[in-house]
Amino acid sequence: MKTIREAEHGRGLDLLLIVRGLAALSVVVWHTQGYKAIYPPALNTSGRVAVWLFFGISGYVIAYGFVHGRYRLTPSELTSFYRNRFLRLYPLFIVLSALAWATEWLTTGSNPIA
Repeated sequence: MKTIREAEHGRGLDLLLIVRGLAALSVVVWHTQGYKAIYPPALNTSGRVAVWLFFGISGYVIAYGFVHGRYRLTPSELTSFYRNRFLRLYPLFIVLSALAWATEWLTTGSNPIA
C-alpha cells in the first residue's frame, strides 16, 4: 500500500482517496435508493455512517498535509490552501446544482427553488 506522500507524487494509488470516494458514492446511493433496502447490506452503508467516514478521512488527509509540511500555517500558505480548495470544489458544486435544477425544471415544469 502506498503512503499519502508517495501518492501525492504520482507513485501509485491512494487508498484513502478510493475509500473516501466510495463513502461519497455510498451517501448518494443511500439518498437515492439505499433507504429502501433493495441492495445487499454489504453495499448499502447507511448515509450517516458514510458521511462520518468521508469527513473523518478528509480531516485526516488535510491534517496530514499540515503536519508533514505540505501546507504551512502562514497567512499566504493558508490563503493558497483555501483558494485551491474553493477552486477544486465549488465549480463542480455549481455545475451539478445547475444540472439538478434544470433536470427538475424540464421534467416537472416547475421551478424547484420556490
